[in-house]
Amino acid sequence: MSENKKVRKSVVVALGVVCIILVALTAYFTYSNINLQNQIDSLNSNLTNLQKEVNNLTDVINLQESTLWVNEDKVDITPIPVGEAKTLTYVENASFAGYVSVQVSSQYNVVVEVSYLSHGVSYDDALIVSKSGTATFPVLPSSNISFYIYVTFEAGIVISGPLYATVTITYYY
Repeated sequence: MSENKKVRKSVVVALGVVCIILVALTAYFTYSNINLQNQIDSLNSNLTNLQKEVNNLTDVINLQESTLWVNEDKVDITPIPVGEAKTLTYVENASFAGYVSVQVSSQYNVVVEVSYLSHGVSYDDALIVSKSGTATFPVLPSSNISFYIYVTFEAGIVISGPLYATVTITYYY
């Protein structure tokens, strides 16, 4: 009988050791699975963020992004004699190549002029916009895009009081 008890004790000890090993292995694999799941979640989050960045840059390449620089601002366009200095109306900056759309509403035809310097390229162009019209200009990346909005008259025409225009400028990139 004592040999039976020894065998039983040995079996109980062996089973106890096996149970401890199984508990340790279960804990190890559970921790490993949690750690792997955290890594997978982190990688999925990074992938989502990178996909958003790719989509945003694709929109930029296709000129599908826009920023409203000026929204229905009332601008003094009191006439300046031909040849006199223009008054700077707005200064903006562009991070990407694209174009600007300048919508003007006024009781007179208005001159919209845009000028900037970018990568050694000097750009300066002016368009006459009808009483309610739009002028569109290409832009390159620049930190100093100047907008001039004014009315010009030949000498001898008399205008009394200030004149105003409503201006909206949208940057497309």
